[in-house]
Amino acid sequence: DEDGIFQGYRGTTTDITSQRVAEEALRDSQAMLADAIESISEGFVLYDTEERIVVCNDNYGKMFPLIADLLVPGTKLEDLLRATCERGQVINDMASVEEWVEKRLQTYRTDGQEPFEQQLGDGRWVLAGERRTRAGGIVGIWTDITERKTAEEALRDSQAMLTDAIESISEAFVLYDSEERLVTCNDNYREMFPLVADLMVPGAKLEELLRIAGERGQVKHDMETIEHWVEERLENYRRDGQESVELQLSDGRWILASERRTREGGIVCIRADITERKRAEEELRSSQARLLDAIESFSGGFVLYDSEDKMVLCNSQFRDFYPSIADILEPGVSFEELNRVAFAAGSIQGSAENYEAVMKQHTDLYKSAHGSYEQHLGDGRWVLCSVRSTEDGGVVGIRTDITDVKRAEEAVRTRDAWLKGILENSPLEIVLKDTTGKIMTVSRNILTAHGMTLDDYIGQTTATFLPADIAKIYMNADQEVMRTGRRCSRRWSSNFPTDRRVICSTPSSRSRATMALCLEFAA
Repeated sequence: DEDGIFQGYRGTTTDITSQRVAEEALRDSQAMLADAIESISEGFVLYDTEERIVVCNDNYGKMFPLIADLLVPGTKLEDLLRATCERGQVINDMASVEEWVEKRLQTYRTDGQEPFEQQLGDGRWVLAGERRTRAGGIVGIWTDITERKTAEEALRDSQAMLTDAIESISEAFVLYDSEERLVTCNDNYREMFPLVADLMVPGAKLEELLRIAGERGQVKHDMETIEHWVEERLENYRRDGQESVELQLSDGRWILASERRTREGGIVCIRADITERKRAEEELRSSQARLLDAIESFSGGFVLYDSEDKMVLCNSQFRDFYPSIADILEPGVSFEELNRVAFAAGSIQGSAENYEAVMKQHTDLYKSAHGSYEQHLGDGRWVLCSVRSTEDGGVVGIRTDITDVKRAEEAVRTRDAWLKGILENSPLEIVLKDTTGKIMTVSRNILTAHGMTLDDYIGQTTATFLPADIAKIYMNADQEVMRTGRRCSRRWSSNFPTDRRVICSTPSSRSRATMALCLEFAA
């Protein structure tokens, strides 16, 4: 009552056990949900249907520290976005803050929006994934992808550096993956094969590129069909350790093609334009052919040794001089071996001592850079061996057949010996003159008869020793012999008793064009 005395009570009681249990369960569930949200490594934020923050985790706050003070329940999404841009929390790629806010709101409000990347003001990158809840709210998951972006940037830099390196090489470059699909190629590769350049895109199949290159006439081939050529080229591509091959393009250019397998099973191809090299090789072959033709047309034997005294080449005339050793006259045989076998086979006359002398003679000639010597072959022929050094230290050998010269020299020696015997022993008075009428020699009996020496006669004429009328007879006879080439005889009587004499002029055995032989004797 008013005095404070307890008079009794009245009221009702309600059993709220189930309610308390439900509330406890809700608190437990909320605590569990909050713990779960906090445990995820990504930033988490939930907006209600009116775009107000319901909850966010600490990682979301750490991700956006410049707006952490606004990350409380009830903050409007639009206000949060505006503060994010104004405070420099993000990189604004739009013309104004409001334009950026409008764009982000549109992104948030678009159902099924794909995750997008956003760069923050401090350089970090985040990936934002936003989804509508069934109740109409918005769940945002933000992942820090800075390391991934850094790796991607490094990869792009590396790829750019690789691309720059590939483009900087003078050769054409192309890379196929393990499934033979084009990964990349440089501009030089496209320029090298312009008829199929439009197909050189990542993913293009090697087989298809080869087939179209054949169909469009980009390359020359000697196969029956394009398919045969494609199969052959694919076999070359797929064979490990394949040697480089030369390909001729339809425009006449030549390409050196090299393929190598990568560790991942791909194929790296290098194509080098060797047109100039092929042209130089062709010119060299033509030059060599002309040189060989010239060497073959040379009437004598020709042999070339390199600076190590090994044979480089020889012509057929050289082989004809040494038929018994023709089987070893091949490039690479040494001069020493060639001569050793030639002596042993009897191709060169002589003994072991001759062999040693020839080797010494060759060495001396080699050092002096030029010279010649005679060689007597096994079949009786004689050759003159001339040696000349080349600028690179090699030796050129020339073989000239001097058999006729040697025979002529022998004939001259024989004739001279015969003539000397006649001049020494003939009872006739013999005078040998040249075509001008000058005395070359006389028989011994003339020297004895007149008490003169041979020097007294040589170079003189008949007029020096005889009266003019007699000398004229001699001279007329000599001239007739020189003119006709036949014998001419004259007879006359002198004032001396028993001096009835006959003169006979006849051509010399050497040549009527060089001398006349005059014989004089008593009748």
